[in-house]
Amino acid sequence: MTQSHAQEPLLEIRDLDVSFTTANGEVPAVRGANLTIYPGQSVAIVGESGSGKSTTAHAIISLLPGTGRVTGGSIRFEGTEITTASKQEIVDLRGRSIGLVPQDPMSNLNPVWSIGFQVKEALRANNVDVTRGARKGLESALVTSETAVADGDRLIGRKSKSALLDVLRRSLLEGHDGKPPVSQKTADAAVRAADARIVVGSTTRLEAVNALEDAGMATAGPAVDAQRVSADLDDRVAGLLAEAGLPDALRRAKQYPHEFSGGMRQRALIAIGLAARPKLLIADEPTSALDVTVQRTILDHLEGLTRELGTAVLFITHDLGLAAERAEHLVVMYRGKVVESGPSRQILADPRHPYTQRLVAAAPSLASRRIQSAKQAGVQAKELKATTGGTGAAGGRDDVVVVKNLTKVFQIRGSGKQKDFKAVDDVSFSLERGTTMALVGESGSGKSTVANIMLNLLEPTEGSIHFDGVDLSTLGSSELFDFRRRVQPIFQNPYGSLDPMYSIFRTIEEPLRIHKVGSKKEREQRVRELLDMVALPQSTMRRFPNELSGGQRQRIAIARALALRPEVIVCDEAVSALDVLVQAQILELLNDLQTELGLSYLFITHDLAVVRQIADRVCVMKSGRIIEAATTDEVFDTPREEYTRELLGAIPGANLDVVPAGLEGIDPA
Repeated sequence: MTQSHAQEPLLEIRDLDVSFTTANGEVPAVRGANLTIYPGQSVAIVGESGSGKSTTAHAIISLLPGTGRVTGGSIRFEGTEITTASKQEIVDLRGRSIGLVPQDPMSNLNPVWSIGFQVKEALRANNVDVTRGARKGLESALVTSETAVADGDRLIGRKSKSALLDVLRRSLLEGHDGKPPVSQKTADAAVRAADARIVVGSTTRLEAVNALEDAGMATAGPAVDAQRVSADLDDRVAGLLAEAGLPDALRRAKQYPHEFSGGMRQRALIAIGLAARPKLLIADEPTSALDVTVQRTILDHLEGLTRELGTAVLFITHDLGLAAERAEHLVVMYRGKVVESGPSRQILADPRHPYTQRLVAAAPSLASRRIQSAKQAGVQAKELKATTGGTGAAGGRDDVVVVKNLTKVFQIRGSGKQKDFKAVDDVSFSLERGTTMALVGESGSGKSTVANIMLNLLEPTEGSIHFDGVDLSTLGSSELFDFRRRVQPIFQNPYGSLDPMYSIFRTIEEPLRIHKVGSKKEREQRVRELLDMVALPQSTMRRFPNELSGGQRQRIAIARALALRPEVIVCDEAVSALDVLVQAQILELLNDLQTELGLSYLFITHDLAVVRQIADRVCVMKSGRIIEAATTDEVFDTPREEYTRELLGAIPGANLDVVPAGLEGIDPA
């Protein structure tokens, strides 16, 4: 929907300046930012970490962290100036007029409160009338409806729903208003259809009338009028959770955050953000930690829900593909400034600012080929064997790792019973020396379990892993020690995988010391070489992890993995926590190191957009099994399995019909 400029803006930011006070003086975070959002419009602010996008969003609702404060400019919401508003006016604005879906569900949901209690808190804090619903166009629907029903905007409660479904069943079985009786089977089907449409705490009385009449009841108005008990607070909580896409919402409301998956926790935050029916919803990286299929499902649901409510959405993201796919208007921020702004498709097709060009060039969701540097070096995929059944390596190949019929069963105890859970089921593949294979799949598909077995951190229940022709299960302690030198991991989280008490020198030097490699002076020289190798200054070794950015920390993790000159590196979601430009730099680095050192990579990821840039071959895992294995081009161009097609279709920006042109010479790094 393109907004008319004759319409009054919902949010208008002009020349916004935000600074943070430090021991060294004022540090500007946002400088002269401008942004306009109209009612019902979707806008995305795109930029890397430190660009000022989240600071801008937090300034809108006066939630700047620490010493942050607005030092200049204007923020007007529905014509009211926010920067000079009183504390009470700001409190009234939050939730009721402007909702927020924060980035990290685990740190933004209270672990000792049930999900339902936290939704109740949002309703209570905003004095929401839980008995009435709000929909875009509901008032006009009540006026124009041919069905007379009292208080048509009141919400249906549990007791009312149960009674209405009973009335529907009886009227169908007995016949009503001249309609003949129907069979039990037909009545049951009609009741199931009405049951699905009437959501406790979400469906209004008018909508319930329509659902009952569509199910076959001749005149449902009197039946609904007879049910005068409206939804209560618990009903409304369940309704909000159901609207956010949580099944069995009444039961889920009683559960705690640790009992929810990542996607379910994100849906709970969406329910809280929309609880008071705000006119603007700020979604700060709402799906950054989720699998692509879960991400697409949640974003589709959020889009439908906000459209139904008439809510404008401000996305904060570093994913250009997601932004272009979900937002009508893009705002690109760099070092605190808005450097480009305009319609999403226009910016994607013809980026003007050099930074925007770099973003488009680096966006993995918009990439169409493997990273060029590896191709130029001749690192091509040849014939990497990967099957679901257990055949060995092809003759004449140099396979550094061969996995045969790998199975891992975990014993799960609970409620006095013990159950077997098969995390990996008869997986076989081989990794050719000097190539990259990606193991992809959603959370719970078994890919990380395979990686842990390959690193000899878990024992398989069945099957074997051969490294350089030797079965890992036959290794003695000294041979296992040597194996750990030759196979190294790079873990997902650069913040959690480095010891905060160790200097960078000690972090990189530790594996050398443990394996008794060289003298102290030689180890120091090796650390310097490794820092050069990952393009970090040698002065970095005197610093600590908290002094480095996420990209710098991941470079340190790579340097540590390279310290012992390994032959195979297992990259477990090694770039998923990084911004798109930093991600592009790390992928380029991994490719260059592979070319220079002849490394073999097993790349564990749920992000197929990254896979296309880094991998020679791909194995797709689902429910512990490899369901498809082929070259990267084959998987992307002609996927055989429906599940693979679903994964590919869920990549943000994958279905955009706009192709960026003229960016061949742009260096994304």
